[in-house]
Amino acid sequence: MLEKTPSKTKTMGINAPCPINENHDFSDFDCGEDVLNEFVKTSAFNDFKNNESATYVLTMKDSNQVIAFYTLVHYHIRNKKIPDSFVNSSIKSKYNDIRIVLLGR
Repeated sequence: MLEKTPSKTKTMGINAPCPINENHDFSDFDCGEDVLNEFVKTSAFNDFKNNESATYVLTMKDSNQVIAFYTLVHYHIRNKKIPDSFVNSSIKSKYNDIRIVLLGR
């Protein structure tokens, strides 16, 4: 996490991204995608507590009102499905899976 809040964030009146917690206010949140609204309002915090994903939120300054979020998910790809041109052949022969972090919408 950044030590200092970027000056542009300060002037916009929002806090830097922080991990989701039970005190965040999603009552007025609507990203325009019903599935994502439902996820962040009902599942994101539990998934975070269970180490299934990591959701970060942006809130209004001096408020817990959420205005945006993103989710990081642990993921893996079977190396047989990765084209040889994407990964060094010594890595492909060493591992059955390539571990990655997936950035959710």
